[in-house]
Amino acid sequence: MSWKMKHNVESLLLILMISSACIELNSASGDNDHVVGKWCESSVDCKDVTAYCCVITNPRAENGTCKRRGEEGHKCTVNLVRNRNNNNLYAPYLYMCACVQPRYVCHRTRGRNHFGICQFYTSAKAGG
Repeated sequence: MSWKMKHNVESLLLILMISSACIELNSASGDNDHVVGKWCESSVDCKDVTAYCCVITNPRAENGTCKRRGEEGHKCTVNLVRNRNNNNLYAPYLYMCACVQPRYVCHRTRGRNHFGICQFYTSAKAGG
């Protein structure tokens, strides 16, 4: 093996070792963001319904993807898309999630069909 080929093989092995170590560190950290982007039919499919929800981008769609619920300052919605399969509180949301509950509430200044902003929940401001 030539010196250049040996150097390339060593570099490739080093890259593989570093990437596998990063994968191990990420899985050991207990991060639940592997839920984001997962295919879903309802929010129950997204593991923890208090932190994640199922979002669809078309009201006629049967399935969507899991997304993280909004915290303070994030855009939010309260529009559930109910159909014959999901006619309950775990139905998917349209375009984006609601806020992390019970800490935040989706405050809307316009009607129900407009997006709101997640704000800290107080008894003086109980929603939109």
